[in-house]
Amino acid sequence: MGKTYKAVIYIKPNDEKIREVCDDFKVFVDDKEYSPYPFLLVSHTYLFDWDFTAVYDELKSVNLGDSITAYTGNYVDFPETIGVKTQYGSITMADVTWTGTDSINTSTPAGNYEVTAKLTLPNNVTATEEQKNRTVTVKVRSLINSVTLKTVDGNVPAKSGESLPTSLNVVKSNGASLVENSFSVSPNDETAVKDTEYTITAKVKPDENCEFAADTIFTINGISMNASPAENGEYELTYTFTAEEVQSYDVIVNGGTSQKYKEGDTVNISTSPSDFYKWTAETVYEATETVEKEDGSTEAVPVTYRNPVNIFEYGDELKAETSFIMPKLADGRRLEITAEYVGISYDMQTGTATVMSDNEYTGVKVIFASYLGDRLVSAQSEDVNLKAGSNTVTAPESFTTAGADNIKVMVWDGFDSIKPLFEHFEK
Repeated sequence: MGKTYKAVIYIKPNDEKIREVCDDFKVFVDDKEYSPYPFLLVSHTYLFDWDFTAVYDELKSVNLGDSITAYTGNYVDFPETIGVKTQYGSITMADVTWTGTDSINTSTPAGNYEVTAKLTLPNNVTATEEQKNRTVTVKVRSLINSVTLKTVDGNVPAKSGESLPTSLNVVKSNGASLVENSFSVSPNDETAVKDTEYTITAKVKPDENCEFAADTIFTINGISMNASPAENGEYELTYTFTAEEVQSYDVIVNGGTSQKYKEGDTVNISTSPSDFYKWTAETVYEATETVEKEDGSTEAVPVTYRNPVNIFEYGDELKAETSFIMPKLADGRRLEITAEYVGISYDMQTGTATVMSDNEYTGVKVIFASYLGDRLVSAQSEDVNLKAGSNTVTAPESFTTAGADNIKVMVWDGFDSIKPLFEHFEK
């Protein structure tokens, strides 16, 4: 730095048609005047001598902002080199030494954390201490992947005659809430009108130090909503539906009289309290099929179609008195419920087995076993005397179903013969 250098620069016309220059031909560099002289080895080319002194360059800008955004559970990359620009327009690299980053890792909770970046610049670039020592805020944010909304005082989608919701609740989220006064229903009817299209709108906002992921899933009553980004990191949600007429269906229990129930109704059913049954359900409908006769002619014959359907909550099909929510059926279908006798049943909530015995048995073994796949998790037994009819047996306290996906209850006459007295229960 500070040393004087001499450079010889040659110039020539851009256009070959220009062969001569005027006698007072001058060249200016940074407002300094130079007098070119002909270059004898190349025609129409001129040289001039340029004396210059090397000087220090000053730092102008750094390719590093005031903050770095990171996300919980992810590593944060702190660059070791970074691009800088000088006052004279040069672009070069600076080494970076970070302090205060030891606490920033995959376990760091959401929040703002200050770290320091110290720049080591090339020898020919000068900077102030403030420019070389920069405070950077690491913004650790928690990503919101899903938001589950539920209607209040109404349903969505609403059937004709049903109440429309008055508001929404966030029932499950990892960092989001409703924007106050953002909920609306259009048109603003109290109850749904058949064939009317309704639109539900609402806004949700991220909690402090949270952000919505690009693929965040928003649902209302288990149905996906349309979502579009709004200001301040919020999302505007919409869901549109057309109110349909509530359908009624025939329900027949144990071959009895058909009764009408609407979709969504609670249907209570029961059988003799002295027995224990397993309920099964089928959707049933009649149709006609065209069949070919031996003489080649065809005729339409009636056909009944039966399809099993699961309408009971887990374990409710094994209760003598139970209920279910009337599902929506296809046009022309009815629901038939049938009770079947089972020898052994097990109530998951109370941990008790019911054994329907055909006779009296003394000193039999009731075995409770739980499995995860084919692996035994827990197995315990009780010695009991069975009377003819219904018997209640409580599983031992040491028996557990935790971590199991399958449960069996068996009744043997003893461990010597291992002879089952009834068909075992399995769920």
